[in-house]
Amino acid sequence: MSSEIIEEKTVTINLRKAYLASGKRAAPRAINIIRNIAKKIADTDEIKISNEVNMAIWSRGKGKTLRKISIKVQKLKDGTANVILASS
Repeated sequence: MSSEIIEEKTVTINLRKAYLASGKRAAPRAINIIRNIAKKIADTDEIKISNEVNMAIWSRGKGKTLRKISIKVQKLKDGTANVILASS
């Protein structure tokens, strides 16, 4: 990370809507839900989702995803936001 972290917030997201999505849409919908919530928290359109979060979402395949996930949203000085997995 080349920029300074301005603010950081930890959030647990309920992925119920993604879990109940029909067919093979669960994992892509979960990524979109995470991206939209991160946009609201960081108040920016440039969201970078880390590989750990992506692997956690896709760990059970495309059709069944996690029910909940805890993430940490870091707003950077250059106007972007990083989404990383919150340590339990």
